[in-house]
Amino acid sequence: MSPDDQPTIFALTTALTGFLAYHFLAQSHWLRHWIRNRSARGQFSQNRVFAQRFLGILFLGLLPFAATWMLQTRDPDLIGLGKGDLYQSLRATALLSVVIVLITFFNAQKESNLDMYPQIRVKEWSWRLVFWSSLTWALYLLAYEFLFRGLLFFLVLHAEGFAVATAVNVTVYALTHLPKGEKETLGAIPLGFVLCWFTFATGSIWLAVAVHVVMALSNEWLSIYYHPEMRVKKTD
Repeated sequence: MSPDDQPTIFALTTALTGFLAYHFLAQSHWLRHWIRNRSARGQFSQNRVFAQRFLGILFLGLLPFAATWMLQTRDPDLIGLGKGDLYQSLRATALLSVVIVLITFFNAQKESNLDMYPQIRVKEWSWRLVFWSSLTWALYLLAYEFLFRGLLFFLVLHAEGFAVATAVNVTVYALTHLPKGEKETLGAIPLGFVLCWFTFATGSIWLAVAVHVVMALSNEWLSIYYHPEMRVKKTD
């Protein structure tokens, strides 16, 4: 293996190891059993989702970042954590957010969407639960985007160029959606390409993070609103 190949091999190995560790732990019977035994009545669903998101923050974000910091680079710009073109990021985020919310507005009420979202399956949501779910979603997606559009995309980009970095990124990104079904797997292909292009154009992951957070939170909030068996309590 030549020195030029090392960043690509490191990025692929770290991204796949981090994601697989997260996925198998988050979906394990052991985790489900452990949480069920420690959850008060009616709190299993939210505790399980929070545990899964914290595992994501750890295995998709913190550990890959630590490995990159120690073994590859300490320059935030080389892994997409610099500010990049901040003005362009903000302008594109505002435009894309409008489009995303409009699409989500019509998609969230579909039965196929309500069968999966919101991830926390409780009938009565307190405002505290809405807040903590939103916060953990955002932190999870920050870790998620760091792994894919940060570490994986930027390290391969600097070593192999935009075309290879995008092809690798979209392929891996789509494959990680296989557990969520054919629809989300196919949808991840154009979304992955768009996120890679904007990440490249702006020089950082922040647009991808913002867009992903807007998508997730708008879908969660609207799914709660449209779900016939869920409501947000006026008081906690």
